[in-house]
Amino acid sequence: CFNIIYVREKILDQLKGEVKGGNDIAKETVLALMAEQDIDPEEVMVPVDVEEVDEDLDDMEALVKKMGAKGVAEAFMKAQDRFGANKNKIPEDSVPQPMTAKEWKELADQAENEDMEEEPLEDEEE
Repeated sequence: CFNIIYVREKILDQLKGEVKGGNDIAKETVLALMAEQDIDPEEVMVPVDVEEVDEDLDDMEALVKKMGAKGVAEAFMKAQDRFGANKNKIPEDSVPQPMTAKEWKELADQAENEDMEEEPLEDEEE
C-alpha cells in the first residue's frame, strides 16, 4: 500500500544535511516541506511514501508539536527511502515522478476540482 505525497526537494535535502550533521532542526524548515506559498514555480517537488506516518499531514503545525521538528524531518526522510525502495512495485507507467512546483500545483488544483465533481449522484430508478 502506498500513500504518495510531494515535498520540496531542496528543503528535504536541507533537512537531511541538518539531521546527519546533528544540527537542530528549525520548525520553519519542516513546515516549508509542504508549503505552497512563496515557492519558485521551477522548484523541484519529489514524491515520498508517507504510508508509515500515522499522523494527519494536513496539519504540519500539530505534527511538529507532537513529533518535534527532528522527528518530522526523520519521518519524511524515511518516507523518501520507502518510496525509493518500493517504486519498483508500482506499474512503470504510473510511478510518480519528480515535477516542478508549477506542475504540482496544477495537479493539486485538478485533483481538487475532480473531488468537487464527484459528488454522489442519486440513482434515478426507471
